[in-house]
Amino acid sequence: MDNKFLNKEFEEKKTKPVGFGKSIMAYIIDMALTIIGICLIFAAVSSPIYQANNGSTTYNNGSSFLLDSQLVYKNDDGFKTYGQIEATYEEDGITKYGYQTLEEKVWYYYTTFLLEDSRTEFNELTVEHTKENATTWVLANLYGISDGTNTSDYYDPALVDGKYSYTTRPVLKDKYQTLVDNKDETTLSSLLTYFANDDGGGLYFIAFNHMSDQTYYINCQEQLDKIQYLALLPAYLIAPLLFFIIIPLLVPNGKTIGKLIFGLAVTTNKFTKAKKWQIFVHYLLVYFWWLFLLMPNMTIGIILAVFFMVMDYLFRIIRQDKKCIHDLLAKTVVIDSRKYKIFNTEEEYNTYLKGVNYTADDDKKSWEDKYSKKINNDDKSQDASSLVIDIDTLKKHKEEKDNRNK
Repeated sequence: MDNKFLNKEFEEKKTKPVGFGKSIMAYIIDMALTIIGICLIFAAVSSPIYQANNGSTTYNNGSSFLLDSQLVYKNDDGFKTYGQIEATYEEDGITKYGYQTLEEKVWYYYTTFLLEDSRTEFNELTVEHTKENATTWVLANLYGISDGTNTSDYYDPALVDGKYSYTTRPVLKDKYQTLVDNKDETTLSSLLTYFANDDGGGLYFIAFNHMSDQTYYINCQEQLDKIQYLALLPAYLIAPLLFFIIIPLLVPNGKTIGKLIFGLAVTTNKFTKAKKWQIFVHYLLVYFWWLFLLMPNMTIGIILAVFFMVMDYLFRIIRQDKKCIHDLLAKTVVIDSRKYKIFNTEEEYNTYLKGVNYTADDDKKSWEDKYSKKINNDDKSQDASSLVIDIDTLKKHKEEKDNRNK
């Protein structure tokens, strides 16, 4: 027979790893199911965990602190800053200027909230915490106005009894006050930018950042983050464990739901049935990818998970044997079980390649059974040969007898 035909037949019968397309599609299905599982588990357990750890109380404490500072407000969309306020806006039929609103918020924060609220700290004010001292601090550190010095473009210290006062709120310089009185839009926009600009700068955002750095607020945020992390923990642990560890260990040949849909299976390097430890190791690395989501910074966790997943599959693309890193660790390979048979032993696979009618049942028979069968077959052959010789002999004797009778 032509060797080319034999080689072609051999290659067709030889088991090959599954292509990249089916493999990645199966993983996408498993990934989607895992994400759905995470959402469902989180919906089921997050509320009890949240309440058990006083999540509502912690949230309300942080919320009240924000609102009491008057630097933020709350609407149906949640908490908002005043940083996007318009230069001119209407409120209750009254025209208001954005810069004036922000100025009021800043002065209330520094000269009332920080001084009167027991939850706050004003460590920058090293002298006695009085409104006059706080005003002097704000003038010097925010406006750039102090005794004998004024670096502010828009404000001057107020005149009290004919003298500049550094314990009173400053006033607009005369030229800007005239422009404001005339509702000059350019001036109103410039003053708004002085308090809050698009880059997050200005006196208002300085105050807002100061509030955000308050120890009480930070503690509330950290406690709330911890509670939310605990609420997420079961979902991130259980869902990947279910779809990438438990199901493959229970379903024959290490099949996930995605592999079941596409008819894929996990085998050994020799295309025989993988052991449970190999299936476990095969999926363990994949499970670790999902654990990156438990990092305190979820964005970094997602980036790392995607990075290692891509690297693992990139490894598969560049290797001739189409193996991922987790395949190399587990000594496994993924095949199309609808196209190729999974063998019990390496000997069975090799025999299959040789084209011998070999079944797995033969492996279960003892050496004595195989040997006895061979002896019996030999005896039958010998008996059949003897039978043929005896018939020929009888025919010969019959012919001799007939000749004599003639």
